Amino acid sequence: EVLEPLPEARQASIRHLAALSGGAVAAGMQWEGDGQPPPLLAFARPGGHLACADAPQGLWSALQGYVGSVAAAGGRIAVSSPRGGRIARFGPDGTLADLIERPDICGLAAMPDGRILASDGAGALVACEIGRRDLMARHGLAWDNHIVPV
Repeated sequence: EVLEPLPEARQASIRHLAALSGGAVAAGMQWEGDGQPPPLLAFARPGGHLACADAPQGLWSALQGYVGSVAAAGGRIAVSSPRGGRIARFGPDGTLADLIERPDICGLAAMPDGRILASDGAGALVACEIGRRDLMARHGLAWDNHIVPV
C-alpha cells in the first residue's frame, strides 16, 4: 500500500528508519524547506497510516531541522540531532517523553537491556534511559551517526 505524504512535511526528506513492534516503522527526517520545520519524526503503521510525533513546535527548531539517527528500545523511540545537540525520546504513542542535551550527539543503537546507546563527535558512548545517562566509554575517535550493536 502506498502511504500518502504528510502535507506539512512535503519539503522534508526521510533520512533514517527504525523498525518498531507490530510492523510499524519510525522515520527521522531532515527539513529542506523554508521557515519552521514540521515534526521530524513520523510513524508508518500497518494499514497505511502515517502520523507525526507529538512534540512542542520548539523542539523541531531546537533540532535545527535535522534528525541524524533513529533507534527504538524499551518501548521508546529516540531521535538524535548533532546540529541541535539533543536526543528526544518518544513513547510508543508518539508523545515526547524526555530530552537529553549533549553536544554533537548523533549515533543511536538499541541495547539489549532496553536502553539507547548514543555516540558523539567527542568519542563518548553514552547509555541513555529516562532520567539517566551513563558514560560507557570514551575513545580518541570522532563517531559519526551510524552505530550498530554487535
